Amino acid sequence: MKRLTFIFVCVISILNVTAQETGCFGYEMFSNSQYYRASGSAVASTAKVAEQKALLIARQRIATQIETTVNSVTELYLRDIATNNDSQQQIVLQHIIQTTSNQLLVGSKIICQETKQTNDDSYESTIAIEFPTQNIIDSFNSQENTSINWKQFSKILESQINSKQ
Repeated sequence: MKRLTFIFVCVISILNVTAQETGCFGYEMFSNSQYYRASGSAVASTAKVAEQKALLIARQRIATQIETTVNSVTELYLRDIATNNDSQQQIVLQHIIQTTSNQLLVGSKIICQETKQTNDDSYESTIAIEFPTQNIIDSFNSQENTSINWKQFSKILESQINSKQ
């Protein structure tokens, strides 16, 4: 228990130091039940390229969070319905999830952006973005594929998202 407490204190200390160094990291940048959030940092020879790379990294991190949540929901949904065509429904779900995730990330919002020139004349950019969890729930509610009960799927998704609080 003491070792676990020590590790926890070390992690919190590291996060606090990072938060002091840059406002784009830290507790307020964590995902919660209302927003998926992620930060990305990159170095490049120009400020614009560093910003583009940092934004790409942040978007990839949010996509991973969404994919993890939705994969968990997919498993719960398939367990709930327990039909003979689970594998076909899983394929349909995966395709729709991938398409939806890619479309949704375009609507992410930058909540923090910092770019500075380093000692070696390159640029370091850090960007934090967020994406409302409700948009994901709404996107699945609006699906029209009749082989999937989207209302049931969205209900499971919403309970998984709300468990992040």
